[in-house]
Amino acid sequence: MATLSQDELLEWYAAYREADPVGIEETQVVQTVNNDELDHADIEAQIESQEHSLTFTGRFCEHCQHLLDHWPILDDRDDASVVARWFTTIGLEAAGRHGCRFCALLLTRLETTRSLSLVRKLETRLKRIGYGPACSLVISNYFGRIKLYISVPSRPTDSTGETIMCWTKVVNSEGGS
Repeated sequence: MATLSQDELLEWYAAYREADPVGIEETQVVQTVNNDELDHADIEAQIESQEHSLTFTGRFCEHCQHLLDHWPILDDRDDASVVARWFTTIGLEAAGRHGCRFCALLLTRLETTRSLSLVRKLETRLKRIGYGPACSLVISNYFGRIKLYISVPSRPTDSTGETIMCWTKVVNSEGGS
């Protein structure tokens, strides 16, 4: 990462929070993060350290199994949304490597949309100023279809879903993406 002072990081975060959620991944405040460098050895060490604390139920980690056992029920509004789960890419990768099929699905979606590197860079910046977990899985109604989204890291949300900002569509109820 470009060496930014704590004040510069806080200034960046203020701009990040104020950015228009529509197309946020294309905004200058997010794109500047692409210039940051990831410490791949540190990422690998973090993944390995989390692998030891994972708990599984069958083919899912405890977090995904809980989600599947307690799937949120949305109201009938076409724009109803709920944050179903918070996570980090490090946690996803650790669980996915150890066989959690849902974590592997989410991680694969980040990889295939070429978002994983950017999300990790956002997570790194946000961690430096004390924010986390970084991402959330959002479940929403979309004109009678259920859609899953991975949220933009550490954007504020409230219980009504009013401020939920999403960027990576995972899958919809018709099987497409």
